[in-house]
Amino acid sequence: AQATAPAVAYATVAQEGLYVVWKSDPQAHNYDTGLVVRCPDHVTAGAAHSAVLWLIRRHAALRTGRFVETADGLLQCFESAQRAGHIIGWNTIH
Repeated sequence: AQATAPAVAYATVAQEGLYVVWKSDPQAHNYDTGLVVRCPDHVTAGAAHSAVLWLIRRHAALRTGRFVETADGLLQCFESAQRAGHIIGWNTIH
């Protein structure tokens, strides 16, 4: 059986730096990540979308939803794997 990821973990040094930038400008998009998936003709957009969701479900760091400041340091809070589809926006361009 696959182990479940913790709901929280300490933020990395790089995440802490980006958090400081975000705190100074909450409208900043320094932490946003874009992805373009180019598919051969035999791969459908639905199959590509499913593959990206599988990757997000498998890696908790890709599901970081928010950060929380604590006395012990900055924590990253993960969305559940079941909510992975709600994390990303998906557009299909033909």
